[in-house]
Amino acid sequence: MRKFELIINRQKNRIEISTPLNTYTIPHVYVPKKIRNRPNSYVVKPNEQILVTWSHWNEEKGKKVEIKRSATIKQWKTLGEQKQWAKAMAEAYHLLLKEGFNPFDEEKASTAPAPSDPLLHDLKIALDSREGIIAAPTFQDYTRSYNYFSSWLKTTVHKNMLTTSDQLGHVLDLYFKKLRNDDTNPTYYNNQRANLSALFKQLVKRRLLLANPVAVIDKLKADPVKNKPFTDQQIKDNTKWMESNDLALLFFLRVMAYTFLRPKEIMRLKCGNIDFSRNLISVKTKSTKTEHVAMVPQLRELLIEKGVHQLASSFDLIHHSGTPQTWNATLAHKQRLFGKRFIKLREAMGYGELYTIYSYRHTMALKVYESFQNDGLNHDEILLKMKEVTRHKSIAGLKNYLRGIGAGVVSDFGHRISLDI
Repeated sequence: MRKFELIINRQKNRIEISTPLNTYTIPHVYVPKKIRNRPNSYVVKPNEQILVTWSHWNEEKGKKVEIKRSATIKQWKTLGEQKQWAKAMAEAYHLLLKEGFNPFDEEKASTAPAPSDPLLHDLKIALDSREGIIAAPTFQDYTRSYNYFSSWLKTTVHKNMLTTSDQLGHVLDLYFKKLRNDDTNPTYYNNQRANLSALFKQLVKRRLLLANPVAVIDKLKADPVKNKPFTDQQIKDNTKWMESNDLALLFFLRVMAYTFLRPKEIMRLKCGNIDFSRNLISVKTKSTKTEHVAMVPQLRELLIEKGVHQLASSFDLIHHSGTPQTWNATLAHKQRLFGKRFIKLREAMGYGELYTIYSYRHTMALKVYESFQNDGLNHDEILLKMKEVTRHKSIAGLKNYLRGIGAGVVSDFGHRISLDI
């Protein structure tokens, strides 16, 4: 239903009825002429751009003026991808217009000296405040996420489109929609979301925002590939190959199998983290600053054989040479190096990509589970024992892990079936 405004004109002794002015039209996508660049593929002609356009009332001119905004992004190669992005931009502009966005205010602001973007300025302060508080690799992740978002924001969205929290929410929706349209890996997408959310959380703490706008952005559901455990024969074949080709990798994998630690956690170990008197290893894990791990007899024998008990406590336990000593390299570099070494093993043995470094952890977990089964323990009793070994925080998490590596699966229930199908 249209609303009318009553204006009483006492001088002319009459009542005038006027309709409110519709200040803008709905933004739409304009696609210029296309040319074929290869069979069944089209691109926009050179020097032409895909645009988001609408008409908007201009007070100074007393009429509606056509507004044009470029929606051409070079990183999208196909016309379909560019049109999808343009459509998302048109939807975002429509939401902003509903909330009072005026493109002519934007033009006036652009003629004045451009101050630094308040949002990016505040986010940068939030980022800098975390340096030295969070781990260096985490800070690097935050920095990369901030730089990527900052670059996108500067080239895509004008700062006057971020004057309200609702507008900020729409812009963030647009940003994460872009990531989804890029077919971004779910893990990378969720990490970007988590990093930006951590920075916006700092703005909430400083009372610059009432709520964290990233927290309401949905995560992408990841379907992680389950790494396969090795068979007994495969383990023997692997050991034989490494004894001839890569003793350092063999030592690293043995430490992993005997401790159930992650590669990153093993790379952090110093000789001083090994307590031979108490048979304990202290390590910084994913969820705690320091955790103690039992040193099984097989690992103790291996470390004594390496002479770890006689080495300087500052020496790195894992070194590219295979002998514990100081290794001045980043954690990421160490992980990449041993990852490449494992790929050489995998290729030499003819394994598929489902076999990774983590396969050694899974193999050991499977063997420990089977040993508890052989002792006559039922499934629930085994879960309680395994929780101490793998150090999962919950039984539910342990169940999912064991299911993923094939532990606890009923081997044969054929004798239970009485129905002949």
